[in-house]
Amino acid sequence: MDKITEEYLKFRNYILSLKKEDIFERAVKIVFYNELYRYFKTTGACIEQDVTLQSLYMFYIKYEKLNVNDNEEIAEFLKVYMKGYL
Repeated sequence: MDKITEEYLKFRNYILSLKKEDIFERAVKIVFYNELYRYFKTTGACIEQDVTLQSLYMFYIKYEKLNVNDNEEIAEFLKVYMKGYL
């Protein structure tokens, strides 16, 4: 199992263990994790060894003008991330 899948499944299991009110409050993070996970799985894109979904999410929250609604936006988001952090 690759590290993105492992991290995603841990996150998913954690979210599913929460009360429905807590899940609702984390909706933005859930959508972000789902979209990035889908992107990596469908495109075969790779990320640096030390990059995690959590670090990507923290960058996303800091720079709210970036979007992750489709593959083009996610690719652009990752490009900006790689320029700023690695």
